Amino acid sequence: MQIGQLCCLDNSHYSTIYGSGGNSLSKAIGFIIAQRPHLDNLSRILYYFRTTHLELSDATHGAVKKKSRLGNPTNSYNARDDRHFSRLHVSSQAIVSSEGYFYRFDGWYDDVFLHPIEDEKILENIPNEWLSLVEQNTAPCEAMYLCYTFSPWFSSPFHSLLYLALPENGLCYSVNICHRCLSPFFSQKHLAIHLEGYCEFYDPPGTLIYHDSTSGRRVWYVDGAQHIQYARCISLLGNCFIESKLLRNDVDIYEFFIITLPRTALPYVSGGYFENEAHFKRSAASYDKAKWSGHVLVGYFSRLKHKPHHTLSCIVTLPMFQRMRLGSFMLDIAFSLMKERGQQCGCEKWCGGLKDDGGCISRPFSPHGESLLLSYWRRSLQRLLWNHKHEAKPNVFTTLAELRNAMDIPIAEKDLLFLLTHDNIAFYSTSEKHKDAPNSKVTNKSVKKTYNVSLIFDKQNMDKLFGKPDQGYELGDFQGKWFKRKANGSLVYNKKLFHY
Repeated sequence: MQIGQLCCLDNSHYSTIYGSGGNSLSKAIGFIIAQRPHLDNLSRILYYFRTTHLELSDATHGAVKKKSRLGNPTNSYNARDDRHFSRLHVSSQAIVSSEGYFYRFDGWYDDVFLHPIEDEKILENIPNEWLSLVEQNTAPCEAMYLCYTFSPWFSSPFHSLLYLALPENGLCYSVNICHRCLSPFFSQKHLAIHLEGYCEFYDPPGTLIYHDSTSGRRVWYVDGAQHIQYARCISLLGNCFIESKLLRNDVDIYEFFIITLPRTALPYVSGGYFENEAHFKRSAASYDKAKWSGHVLVGYFSRLKHKPHHTLSCIVTLPMFQRMRLGSFMLDIAFSLMKERGQQCGCEKWCGGLKDDGGCISRPFSPHGESLLLSYWRRSLQRLLWNHKHEAKPNVFTTLAELRNAMDIPIAEKDLLFLLTHDNIAFYSTSEKHKDAPNSKVTNKSVKKTYNVSLIFDKQNMDKLFGKPDQGYELGDFQGKWFKRKANGSLVYNKKLFHY
Protein backbone atom coordinates (compact mmCIF):
# COMPACT_ATOMS: atom_id res chain seq x y z
CA MET A 1 0.00 0.00 0.00
CA GLN A 2 1.37 3.41 -1.00
CA ILE A 3 0.69 6.94 0.24
CA GLY A 4 -1.41 8.75 -2.37
CA GLN A 5 -2.93 5.51 -3.72
CA LEU A 6 -6.57 5.73 -4.84
CA CYS A 7 -8.54 2.92 -3.18
CA CYS A 8 -11.98 1.46 -2.76
CA LEU A 9 -12.90 0.79 0.86
CA ASP A 10 -14.40 -2.59 1.75
CA ASN A 11 -17.17 -1.29 4.01
CA SER A 12 -18.90 -4.63 4.56
CA HIS A 13 -18.18 -4.23 8.28
CA TYR A 14 -20.53 -1.23 8.09
CA SER A 15 -23.31 -3.31 6.52
CA THR A 16 -25.55 -3.04 9.59
CA ILE A 17 -25.81 0.69 8.95
CA TYR A 18 -27.80 0.04 5.81
CA GLY A 19 -29.89 -3.02 6.47
CA SER A 20 -29.91 -6.75 6.89
CA GLY A 21 -28.83 -7.49 3.34
CA GLY A 22 -25.30 -8.38 2.42
CA ASN A 23 -24.87 -5.60 -0.16
CA SER A 24 -23.93 -2.10 0.91
CA LEU A 25 -25.73 0.90 -0.46
CA SER A 26 -22.56 2.59 -1.64
CA LYS A 27 -18.84 2.23 -2.28
CA ALA A 28 -16.42 4.63 -0.64
CA ILE A 29 -13.64 5.87 -2.93
CA GLY A 30 -10.68 7.83 -1.59
CA PHE A 31 -6.93 8.24 -1.12
CA ILE A 32 -4.43 6.82 1.35
CA ILE A 33 -2.89 9.94 2.89
CA ALA A 34 -0.97 8.64 5.96
CA GLN A 35 0.24 5.50 7.71
CA ARG A 36 1.02 4.67 11.34
CA PRO A 37 1.98 1.65 13.46
CA HIS A 38 -0.40 0.31 16.09
CA LEU A 39 0.28 0.92 19.77
CA ASP A 40 -0.06 -2.74 20.80
CA ASN A 41 1.79 -4.15 17.80
CA LEU A 42 4.29 -1.88 16.08
CA SER A 43 4.60 -4.27 13.13
CA ARG A 44 0.91 -3.75 12.37
CA ILE A 45 0.63 -0.81 9.96
CA LEU A 46 -2.65 1.04 9.49
CA TYR A 47 -3.52 3.50 6.72
CA TYR A 48 -5.61 6.64 6.89
CA PHE A 49 -8.36 6.59 4.26
CA ARG A 50 -9.69 9.97 3.12
CA THR A 51 -13.04 9.71 1.32
CA THR A 52 -13.35 11.70 -1.90
CA HIS A 53 -16.77 10.46 -3.01
CA LEU A 54 -19.36 7.72 -2.57
CA GLU A 55 -20.80 5.66 -5.40
CA LEU A 56 -24.37 4.42 -5.00
CA SER A 57 -24.77 0.72 -5.67
CA ASP A 58 -26.73 -0.26 -8.79
CA ALA A 59 -28.63 -2.78 -6.68
CA THR A 60 -30.07 -0.10 -4.43
CA HIS A 61 -33.85 0.09 -4.58
CA GLY A 62 -35.82 3.25 -4.02
CA ALA A 63 -32.97 5.61 -4.91
CA VAL A 64 -34.10 8.89 -6.38
CA LYS A 65 -32.18 11.94 -7.53
CA LYS A 66 -32.71 14.98 -5.36
CA LYS A 67 -30.99 18.25 -4.58
CA SER A 68 -29.49 19.07 -1.24
CA ARG A 69 -30.08 22.32 0.63
CA LEU A 70 -26.97 23.66 -1.06
CA GLY A 71 -28.32 22.82 -4.49
CA ASN A 72 -25.88 19.97 -5.18
CA PRO A 73 -27.32 16.70 -6.50
CA THR A 74 -27.49 13.90 -3.95
CA ASN A 75 -28.96 10.42 -3.84
CA SER A 76 -31.80 9.72 -1.45
CA TYR A 77 -32.67 6.33 -0.05
CA ASN A 78 -36.26 6.24 1.18
CA ALA A 79 -37.31 3.61 3.71
CA ARG A 80 -40.94 3.67 2.57
CA ASP A 81 -39.84 1.50 -0.34
CA ASP A 82 -38.38 -1.35 1.71
CA ARG A 83 -39.31 -0.46 5.30
CA HIS A 84 -35.78 -1.03 6.55
CA PHE A 85 -34.77 2.48 7.53
CA SER A 86 -35.70 6.10 7.75
CA ARG A 87 -34.31 8.35 5.02
CA LEU A 88 -30.58 8.02 4.43
CA HIS A 89 -29.00 10.50 2.03
CA VAL A 90 -25.71 9.93 0.24
CA SER A 91 -23.82 13.22 0.26
CA SER A 92 -20.43 13.73 -1.34
CA GLN A 93 -18.41 12.06 1.44
CA ALA A 94 -20.80 10.46 3.95
CA ILE A 95 -24.12 8.76 4.56
CA VAL A 96 -26.46 11.28 6.23
CA SER A 97 -29.43 10.24 8.37
CA SER A 98 -32.75 12.07 8.29
CA GLU A 99 -31.77 13.80 11.54
CA GLY A 100 -28.60 15.22 9.98
CA TYR A 101 -26.02 12.89 11.55
CA PHE A 102 -23.12 11.62 9.46
CA TYR A 103 -21.87 8.06 8.96
CA ARG A 104 -18.33 8.86 7.86
CA PHE A 105 -15.75 6.50 6.40
CA ASP A 106 -12.58 8.53 7.00
CA GLY A 107 -10.23 6.81 9.43
CA TRP A 108 -7.52 4.22 10.05
CA TYR A 109 -7.81 0.81 8.37
CA ASP A 110 -5.79 -2.35 7.89
CA ASP A 111 -4.73 -2.95 4.31
CA VAL A 112 -7.15 -5.90 3.97
CA PHE A 113 -10.02 -3.39 3.84
CA LEU A 114 -8.40 -1.23 1.16
CA HIS A 115 -8.42 -2.28 -2.50
CA PRO A 116 -6.18 -0.22 -4.83
CA ILE A 117 -7.81 0.99 -8.03
CA GLU A 118 -5.59 -0.03 -10.92
CA ASP A 119 -4.32 2.37 -13.59
CA GLU A 120 -4.82 5.39 -11.37
CA LYS A 121 -2.00 7.86 -10.75
CA ILE A 122 -0.53 8.35 -7.29
CA LEU A 123 -1.57 11.61 -5.64
CA GLU A 124 1.78 13.29 -5.03
CA ASN A 125 0.71 16.56 -3.41
CA ILE A 126 -1.70 15.77 -0.59
CA PRO A 127 -3.65 18.90 0.49
CA ASN A 128 -2.55 20.36 3.82
CA GLU A 129 -6.13 20.49 5.10
CA TRP A 130 -6.36 16.72 4.65
CA LEU A 131 -3.16 16.18 6.64
CA SER A 132 -4.34 18.50 9.41
CA LEU A 133 -7.50 16.41 9.77
CA VAL A 134 -5.32 13.35 10.32
CA GLU A 135 -3.57 15.07 13.23
CA GLN A 136 -6.88 16.20 14.70
CA ASN A 137 -8.42 12.74 14.50
CA THR A 138 -7.87 11.16 17.93
CA ALA A 139 -10.56 8.50 17.57
CA PRO A 140 -9.62 4.81 18.01
CA CYS A 141 -9.25 2.69 14.91
CA GLU A 142 -11.35 -0.09 16.46
CA ALA A 143 -12.90 -1.38 19.67
CA MET A 144 -12.12 -4.79 21.17
CA TYR A 145 -14.51 -6.69 23.44
CA LEU A 146 -13.48 -10.21 24.46
CA CYS A 147 -12.41 -11.84 21.17
CA TYR A 148 -14.53 -9.52 19.02
CA THR A 149 -13.32 -6.48 17.11
CA PHE A 150 -15.61 -3.85 15.60
CA SER A 151 -15.36 -0.39 14.08
CA PRO A 152 -17.29 2.34 15.94
CA TRP A 153 -19.78 4.12 13.70
CA PHE A 154 -19.35 7.40 15.59
CA SER A 155 -16.56 8.90 17.67
CA SER A 156 -17.11 8.32 21.38
CA PRO A 157 -15.11 10.49 23.84
CA PHE A 158 -13.58 7.68 25.91
CA HIS A 159 -10.86 10.09 27.02
CA SER A 160 -13.51 12.01 29.01
CA LEU A 161 -12.86 9.41 31.71
CA LEU A 162 -10.06 11.17 33.54
CA TYR A 163 -7.93 8.08 34.17
CA LEU A 164 -7.39 7.65 30.42
CA ALA A 165 -4.66 9.51 28.55
CA LEU A 166 -4.50 9.48 24.76
CA PRO A 167 -1.47 7.69 23.30
CA GLU A 168 1.34 9.79 21.87
CA ASN A 169 1.06 11.17 18.36
CA GLY A 170 2.20 8.92 15.56
CA LEU A 171 0.48 5.77 16.86
CA CYS A 172 -2.93 4.24 16.20
CA TYR A 173 -4.72 2.62 19.09
CA SER A 174 -7.68 0.39 19.90
CA VAL A 175 -10.17 0.74 22.74
CA ASN A 176 -10.05 -2.42 24.84
CA ILE A 177 -13.31 -2.92 26.78
CA CYS A 178 -13.16 -4.79 30.09
CA HIS A 179 -15.61 -7.69 29.87
CA ARG A 180 -16.37 -7.43 33.60
CA CYS A 181 -16.93 -3.71 34.28
CA LEU A 182 -16.90 -2.23 30.72
CA SER A 183 -14.07 0.18 31.56
CA PRO A 184 -12.17 1.21 28.40
CA PHE A 185 -8.37 1.09 28.07
CA PHE A 186 -6.14 2.27 25.26
CA SER A 187 -3.74 -0.68 25.34
CA GLN A 188 -3.97 -4.40 26.02
CA LYS A 189 -1.22 -4.03 28.63
CA HIS A 190 -3.29 -1.63 30.73
CA LEU A 191 -6.35 -3.87 30.41
CA ALA A 192 -4.35 -6.88 31.61
CA ILE A 193 -3.11 -4.94 34.67
CA HIS A 194 -6.67 -3.85 35.42
CA LEU A 195 -8.03 -7.41 35.20
CA GLU A 196 -5.25 -8.86 37.31
CA GLY A 197 -5.33 -6.53 40.27
CA TYR A 198 -8.03 -3.87 40.13
CA CYS A 199 -11.34 -5.07 38.63
CA GLU A 200 -13.59 -6.47 41.36
CA PHE A 201 -16.69 -7.15 39.23
CA TYR A 202 -17.81 -10.78 39.04
CA ASP A 203 -21.34 -10.08 37.75
CA PRO A 204 -22.89 -6.94 36.26
CA PRO A 205 -23.89 -4.56 39.07
CA GLY A 206 -27.48 -3.96 40.11
CA THR A 207 -30.42 -6.34 40.48
CA LEU A 208 -31.18 -9.44 38.41
CA ILE A 209 -34.84 -9.08 37.35
CA TYR A 210 -35.15 -11.64 34.52
CA HIS A 211 -33.53 -15.03 34.00
CA ASP A 212 -34.45 -17.43 31.20
CA SER A 213 -33.01 -20.72 32.43
CA THR A 214 -33.38 -22.40 29.03
CA SER A 215 -31.45 -19.89 26.91
CA GLY A 216 -29.43 -18.27 29.70
CA ARG A 217 -30.60 -14.74 28.88
CA ARG A 218 -30.55 -12.40 31.86
CA VAL A 219 -31.70 -8.82 32.43
CA TRP A 220 -30.07 -6.71 35.13
CA TYR A 221 -31.50 -3.47 36.51
CA VAL A 222 -28.80 -0.83 37.11
CA ASP A 223 -29.54 2.51 38.78
CA GLY A 224 -27.34 5.16 37.17
CA ALA A 225 -27.10 7.07 40.47
CA GLN A 226 -25.85 4.04 42.42
CA HIS A 227 -23.43 2.73 39.78
CA ILE A 228 -22.17 5.93 38.15
CA GLN A 229 -18.90 4.57 36.74
CA TYR A 230 -20.54 1.51 35.16
CA ALA A 231 -23.31 3.69 33.72
CA ARG A 232 -20.78 6.12 32.22
CA CYS A 233 -18.84 3.28 30.63
CA ILE A 234 -21.91 1.70 29.06
CA SER A 235 -23.04 5.11 27.79
CA LEU A 236 -19.66 5.65 26.12
CA LEU A 237 -20.00 2.24 24.51
CA GLY A 238 -23.48 3.16 23.27
CA ASN A 239 -22.09 6.43 21.92
CA CYS A 240 -20.18 4.37 19.33
CA PHE A 241 -23.46 3.36 17.66
CA ILE A 242 -26.05 6.08 18.29
CA GLU A 243 -25.43 9.34 16.47
CA SER A 244 -27.71 11.42 18.71
CA LYS A 245 -26.34 9.93 21.93
CA LEU A 246 -25.38 12.78 24.28
CA LEU A 247 -25.61 10.99 27.62
CA ARG A 248 -22.21 10.65 29.31
CA ASN A 249 -22.10 12.42 32.67
CA ASP A 250 -25.77 12.87 33.60
CA VAL A 251 -26.23 9.13 34.07
CA ASP A 252 -27.71 9.56 37.55
CA ILE A 253 -31.11 10.49 36.10
CA TYR A 254 -31.31 7.26 34.07
CA GLU A 255 -31.79 3.60 34.81
CA PHE A 256 -30.24 0.92 32.64
CA PHE A 257 -31.37 -2.59 31.76
CA ILE A 258 -28.41 -4.80 30.85
CA ILE A 259 -28.93 -7.87 28.65
CA THR A 260 -26.43 -10.71 29.04
CA LEU A 261 -25.83 -14.11 27.48
CA PRO A 262 -23.78 -16.96 28.97
CA ARG A 263 -20.33 -17.38 27.49
CA THR A 264 -21.36 -20.75 26.03
CA ALA A 265 -23.98 -19.01 23.81
CA LEU A 266 -21.59 -16.56 22.15
CA PRO A 267 -21.59 -16.55 18.32
CA TYR A 268 -18.49 -17.86 16.58
CA VAL A 269 -16.66 -15.56 14.17
CA SER A 270 -14.27 -17.24 11.75
CA GLY A 271 -10.66 -16.12 11.58
CA GLY A 272 -8.76 -14.40 14.34
CA TYR A 273 -7.49 -16.33 17.32
CA PHE A 274 -9.34 -19.64 16.87
CA GLU A 275 -8.74 -22.60 14.59
CA ASN A 276 -12.41 -23.60 14.38
CA GLU A 277 -15.72 -23.30 16.22
CA ALA A 278 -14.92 -26.16 18.60
CA HIS A 279 -11.70 -24.40 19.65
CA PHE A 280 -13.70 -21.19 20.16
CA LYS A 281 -16.29 -22.93 22.38
CA ARG A 282 -13.60 -24.54 24.55
CA SER A 283 -11.78 -21.25 25.00
CA ALA A 284 -14.98 -19.35 25.82
CA ALA A 285 -16.03 -21.90 28.45
CA SER A 286 -12.80 -21.51 30.43
CA TYR A 287 -11.90 -17.85 29.83
CA ASP A 288 -11.35 -15.91 33.10
CA LYS A 289 -13.37 -18.57 34.89
CA ALA A 290 -11.97 -17.88 38.36
CA LYS A 291 -12.85 -14.18 38.48
CA TRP A 292 -15.80 -13.81 36.10
CA SER A 293 -19.28 -15.35 36.01
CA GLY A 294 -19.30 -15.48 32.21
CA HIS A 295 -22.36 -13.22 31.74
CA VAL A 296 -21.52 -11.30 28.54
CA LEU A 297 -23.11 -7.93 27.82
CA VAL A 298 -24.81 -8.14 24.41
CA GLY A 299 -27.06 -5.07 24.57
CA TYR A 300 -28.86 -2.65 26.83
CA PHE A 301 -31.62 -0.08 26.97
CA SER A 302 -32.15 2.87 29.27
CA ARG A 303 -35.03 5.07 30.43
CA LEU A 304 -35.50 8.31 32.34
CA LYS A 305 -36.20 7.93 36.02
CA HIS A 306 -38.94 9.96 37.76
CA LYS A 307 -41.13 9.67 34.65
CA PRO A 308 -43.39 6.64 35.06
CA HIS A 309 -44.99 7.06 31.61
CA HIS A 310 -41.57 6.96 29.90
CA THR A 311 -40.60 3.64 28.30
CA LEU A 312 -37.30 4.03 26.50
CA SER A 313 -34.44 6.48 26.03
CA CYS A 314 -32.00 4.48 23.94
CA ILE A 315 -31.50 0.88 22.90
CA VAL A 316 -28.25 -0.73 21.70
CA THR A 317 -27.32 -4.18 20.46
CA LEU A 318 -23.58 -4.69 19.94
CA PRO A 319 -22.84 -5.44 16.24
CA MET A 320 -21.47 -8.95 16.77
CA PHE A 321 -24.68 -10.01 18.57
CA GLN A 322 -27.16 -8.77 15.98
CA ARG A 323 -29.62 -11.07 14.18
CA MET A 324 -30.33 -12.84 17.48
CA ARG A 325 -33.74 -11.13 17.98
CA LEU A 326 -32.28 -9.13 20.85
CA GLY A 327 -33.88 -5.86 19.74
CA SER A 328 -37.39 -7.28 19.90
CA PHE A 329 -36.53 -9.02 23.16
CA MET A 330 -35.45 -5.73 24.76
CA LEU A 331 -38.61 -3.97 23.57
CA ASP A 332 -40.71 -6.81 25.02
CA ILE A 333 -38.95 -6.27 28.34
CA ALA A 334 -39.33 -2.46 28.19
CA PHE A 335 -43.07 -2.52 27.45
CA SER A 336 -43.71 -5.29 30.00
CA LEU A 337 -41.98 -3.24 32.70
CA MET A 338 -44.07 -0.26 31.60
CA LYS A 339 -47.23 -2.26 32.29
CA GLU A 340 -45.84 -3.54 35.58
CA ARG A 341 -45.13 -0.03 36.85
CA GLY A 342 -48.70 0.97 36.05
CA GLN A 343 -50.14 -2.02 37.92
CA GLN A 344 -47.92 -1.76 40.98
CA CYS A 345 -48.13 1.98 41.60
CA GLY A 346 -51.90 2.10 41.23
CA CYS A 347 -52.03 5.04 38.82
CA GLU A 348 -52.71 3.34 35.52
CA LYS A 349 -53.79 6.51 33.68
CA TRP A 350 -50.48 8.21 34.47
CA CYS A 351 -48.24 5.23 33.95
CA GLY A 352 -49.27 4.46 30.43
CA GLY A 353 -52.65 2.81 30.33
CA LEU A 354 -54.78 5.70 29.07
CA LYS A 355 -52.62 8.82 29.10
CA ASP A 356 -51.86 10.12 25.59
CA ASP A 357 -48.08 10.02 26.02
CA GLY A 358 -48.02 6.90 28.18
CA GLY A 359 -45.36 4.57 26.80
CA CYS A 360 -43.49 7.43 25.14
CA ILE A 361 -40.00 6.93 23.70
CA SER A 362 -37.28 9.58 23.50
CA ARG A 363 -36.60 11.26 20.18
CA PRO A 364 -34.88 11.68 17.79
CA PHE A 365 -34.85 8.10 16.49
CA SER A 366 -31.70 6.80 14.86
CA PRO A 367 -32.22 4.98 11.52
CA HIS A 368 -31.66 1.67 13.33
CA GLY A 369 -33.95 2.58 16.23
CA GLU A 370 -36.70 3.75 13.91
CA SER A 371 -36.51 0.55 11.88
CA LEU A 372 -36.72 -1.60 15.01
CA LEU A 373 -39.58 0.36 16.58
CA LEU A 374 -41.66 0.46 13.40
CA SER A 375 -41.28 -3.29 12.99
CA TYR A 376 -42.22 -3.91 16.62
CA TRP A 377 -45.25 -1.60 16.60
CA ARG A 378 -46.35 -3.06 13.26
CA ARG A 379 -46.37 -6.59 14.69
CA SER A 380 -48.51 -5.42 17.62
CA LEU A 381 -51.00 -3.81 15.24
CA GLN A 382 -50.90 -6.94 13.11
CA ARG A 383 -51.88 -9.12 16.08
CA LEU A 384 -54.76 -6.82 16.99
CA LEU A 385 -56.22 -6.57 13.49
CA TRP A 386 -55.92 -10.29 12.88
CA ASN A 387 -57.84 -11.01 16.08
CA HIS A 388 -60.64 -8.66 14.90
CA LYS A 389 -60.70 -10.04 11.37
CA HIS A 390 -63.81 -12.20 11.73
CA GLU A 391 -66.02 -9.76 13.63
CA ALA A 392 -69.35 -8.78 12.09
CA LYS A 393 -68.89 -5.00 11.95
CA PRO A 394 -67.48 -3.66 8.66
CA ASN A 395 -64.81 -1.50 10.29
CA VAL A 396 -62.53 -2.41 13.16
CA PHE A 397 -61.58 1.05 14.45
CA THR A 398 -62.46 4.56 13.37
CA THR A 399 -60.43 6.73 15.78
CA LEU A 400 -56.83 6.83 16.90
CA ALA A 401 -57.76 6.67 20.59
CA GLU A 402 -59.95 3.61 20.05
CA LEU A 403 -57.17 1.80 18.25
CA ARG A 404 -54.54 2.75 20.84
CA ASN A 405 -56.62 1.54 23.77
CA ALA A 406 -57.12 -1.85 22.10
CA MET A 407 -53.44 -2.57 21.41
CA ASP A 408 -51.51 -5.00 23.61
CA ILE A 409 -48.63 -2.58 24.28
CA PRO A 410 -48.80 0.85 25.99
CA ILE A 411 -47.86 2.84 22.91
CA ALA A 412 -47.88 6.64 22.99
CA GLU A 413 -50.40 8.34 20.72
CA LYS A 414 -47.73 10.21 18.76
CA ASP A 415 -45.81 6.95 18.20
CA LEU A 416 -48.93 5.18 16.95
CA LEU A 417 -49.68 8.08 14.61
CA PHE A 418 -46.09 7.95 13.33
CA LEU A 419 -46.50 4.24 12.48
CA LEU A 420 -49.85 4.71 10.76
CA THR A 421 -48.77 7.64 8.62
CA HIS A 422 -45.46 5.93 7.78
CA ASP A 423 -47.33 2.84 6.54
CA ASN A 424 -50.06 4.93 4.83
CA ILE A 425 -52.80 3.53 7.06
CA ALA A 426 -53.94 6.79 8.64
CA PHE A 427 -55.84 9.42 6.68
CA TYR A 428 -56.32 13.10 7.38
CA SER A 429 -59.95 14.18 7.27
CA THR A 430 -62.39 16.89 8.24
CA SER A 431 -65.72 16.22 9.86
CA GLU A 432 -67.39 16.44 6.41
CA LYS A 433 -65.37 14.08 4.19
CA HIS A 434 -62.15 12.09 4.07
CA LYS A 435 -59.00 13.21 2.31
CA ASP A 436 -55.67 11.48 1.90
CA ALA A 437 -53.85 14.43 3.45
CA PRO A 438 -54.32 18.14 4.03
CA ASN A 439 -53.52 20.39 1.08
CA SER A 440 -49.80 21.11 1.24
CA LYS A 441 -50.41 24.59 -0.18
CA VAL A 442 -52.49 25.64 2.83
CA THR A 443 -50.37 27.84 5.08
CA ASN A 444 -52.99 29.21 7.51
CA LYS A 445 -52.36 27.46 10.85
CA SER A 446 -55.99 27.86 11.95
CA VAL A 447 -57.09 26.00 8.81
CA LYS A 448 -54.58 23.20 9.37
CA LYS A 449 -55.94 22.54 12.84
CA THR A 450 -59.33 21.59 11.40
CA TYR A 451 -57.83 18.35 10.06
CA ASN A 452 -57.88 15.27 12.28
CA VAL A 453 -56.58 11.76 11.84
CA SER A 454 -59.17 9.08 11.24
CA LEU A 455 -58.80 5.36 10.58
CA ILE A 456 -60.95 3.10 8.48
CA PHE A 457 -60.03 -0.56 8.06
CA ASP A 458 -61.81 -2.73 5.54
CA LYS A 459 -61.87 -6.32 6.75
CA GLN A 460 -62.05 -7.61 3.20
CA ASN A 461 -58.61 -6.10 2.50
CA MET A 462 -57.09 -7.06 5.85
CA ASP A 463 -55.04 -9.88 4.36
CA LYS A 464 -53.47 -7.50 1.85
CA LEU A 465 -52.46 -5.04 4.58
CA PHE A 466 -51.41 -7.55 7.22
CA GLY A 467 -50.60 -11.21 6.95
CA LYS A 468 -51.13 -13.71 9.71
CA PRO A 469 -49.04 -12.87 12.80
CA ASP A 470 -45.98 -14.99 13.42
CA GLN A 471 -46.93 -17.41 16.18
CA GLY A 472 -43.59 -19.18 16.27
CA TYR A 473 -41.35 -19.22 19.32
CA GLU A 474 -37.58 -19.28 19.23
CA LEU A 475 -35.26 -20.09 22.09
CA GLY A 476 -34.62 -16.95 24.09
CA ASP A 477 -37.77 -15.06 23.09
CA PHE A 478 -39.41 -13.09 25.89
CA GLN A 479 -41.71 -14.94 28.28
CA GLY A 480 -43.17 -13.29 31.37
CA LYS A 481 -42.66 -16.41 33.47
CA TRP A 482 -38.92 -15.75 33.56
CA PHE A 483 -39.22 -12.54 35.58
CA LYS A 484 -37.45 -13.11 38.90
CA ARG A 485 -39.71 -13.47 41.92
CA LYS A 486 -39.19 -13.43 45.66
CA ALA A 487 -40.11 -16.24 48.03
CA ASN A 488 -43.58 -14.73 48.54
CA GLY A 489 -44.24 -14.73 44.78
CA SER A 490 -43.88 -10.98 44.22
CA LEU A 491 -41.63 -9.66 41.47
CA VAL A 492 -38.09 -8.57 42.26
CA TYR A 493 -38.83 -5.55 40.05
CA ASN A 494 -41.13 -3.68 42.42
CA LYS A 495 -41.93 -0.23 43.81
CA LYS A 496 -38.66 -0.12 45.75
CA LEU A 497 -36.89 0.25 42.40
CA PHE A 498 -39.27 2.94 41.12
CA HIS A 499 -38.22 6.56 41.45
CA TYR A 500 -41.55 8.32 41.92
